[in-house]
Amino acid sequence: MTKLVLRTVLAVDSSFEDRFGEITRAWVSRTQDEVGVDFFAAYLDPQASQGTFIECYADSEAFIAHAKAVDPELRAALYSIASLVSFDVYGEMSQEAREMIAAGKPVYHRTEATTTPETAERSAVSRSDA
Repeated sequence: MTKLVLRTVLAVDSSFEDRFGEITRAWVSRTQDEVGVDFFAAYLDPQASQGTFIECYADSEAFIAHAKAVDPELRAALYSIASLVSFDVYGEMSQEAREMIAAGKPVYHRTEATTTPETAERSAVSRSDA
């Protein structure tokens, strides 16, 4: 199974950096109990006035569940202080998920090769004489 990774870059006015941090900390903390969310992080580059979300999901279904669970007030708060710069999707995404994010005009990247801790563990070589 190929993971689904999303990278969203937002322009954040420097006067809203603290508010961006508050919103993103609330957003990220709510993902901790979501099934299928492998990784979710938000970063701020104050010199570029940009915030970045990196999201990793088990699959499209996990992304769809996350997208449906996002608090609309939190989403509105974020987009009241930030605007989309770029939106990239890495991996295979279902048609339903694509339709959910179509307004963001994402750039899709096809997976050519990947490894995860699970696949690395299965392919690890162990030595009994070590």
